[in-house]
Order: sequence, then C-alpha cells, then structure tokens
Amino acid sequence: MSEYAALPLKSAHGMLTFDVDMPERAVLDTPALALLTDLAHGPRVSVYPDDPIDEAIALMKRAGVRMAFVVTTAGNATTPIGMVTAHDLLGERPMQVAAGVPLARHELRVRDLMEPIERWHVIDIATARNARVGHVAETMRATGKRHLIVIQQRDRGTIVRGVFSATRIERALGHSIDETMHSRSFADVEAALAPH
Repeated sequence: MSEYAALPLKSAHGMLTFDVDMPERAVLDTPALALLTDLAHGPRVSVYPDDPIDEAIALMKRAGVRMAFVVTTAGNATTPIGMVTAHDLLGERPMQVAAGVPLARHELRVRDLMEPIERWHVIDIATARNARVGHVAETMRATGKRHLIVIQQRDRGTIVRGVFSATRIERALGHSIDETMHSRSFADVEAALAPH
C-alpha cells in the first residue's frame, strides 16, 4: 500500500484550451509568444564545452533542433555558458577554426565554436509578451542572429526562459525574415520592444 493517495481526476471534455495557440502559420502581427520555444514547458538540448563537435551535431540531429545550449554542471546546478548552432558546427567555420589552431576538424570541441553567453542578445519575457512576430524578426535581422534568447527574473536569479528561432519563424511566415523586413537601426527595434 502506497503512502501517497491518487490525485482527484476531472473530465477534460469541453474545457481544455492552450495558453498560447501554436500556429502552423503566422503573420508579422501574430503575438510573438505563439512562436516561442518555452523552456518552462519543454526540454532543452544541452551539450558540454568539451564534447567533440560531431557528437554535438549527432545530438542536435536526433533532437531535431538547430541550436543547443552549452552548459557546465556543478552539483545539481546546470549553468549555461554559451550556445552553438548547426551553422556553427557545419560548413566552412570548423575548417577555418581548425586551420587557425592548428587541429584536425575531428579534434575540435564545442568550446572552439560556441558563442559565449557574453555575446548573446537577450530580451525579458515581459518584453516578449508585448511583442509581435515582426518585432522578433526585425530584431534578428538587425542583429544578424538566428536565435533570440528570452530571460526571466526569478527569486533565485535570472533564468533562460525560452528561445525564438528564425527557422521556426520563417516556417510559420512562409518566407525568410529578410524578405519582409525593412532596413531599420537597432535603436528602432529597441524602441519598438520597449514597454509602453
């Protein structure tokens, strides 16, 4: 006999909805949260700085993602120290880095190609709640980044809450971000995202 009682159950018939609908299609005026990968409600893909790049690529392929967080662990705490994308790990960049070190490509580690946390562009979840897909797309276009990290203040400090992916946004829009965004300065983007 268990010391735990079963939880009371309810019927789900006719009462369920999603907090934010996940559209297959979106327009620039769609609320941005509709396309946020919310890490509070789903798993994140993490790699370690000393992982060989081919292992990181294989993990990302299995998970079906194009970006992974680079983390360190101490006890029960996992701390992000960077990110790495499929673009970082594939193509010419690994060969260029390997030639400059010099190392063979298969000797490269995630730390050799990751973008350290100090170079991330982040927005707060409160800003994301007030933003539209067009704001996020323009921020990506203005910064040249294909991922935009969303943070949230908590009692224990600042956490990574989620991530916007250009690939997901482009799939929902049906075209690349650059096709519809006008050339604007980063200051214009910050002004558009500022709380009113």
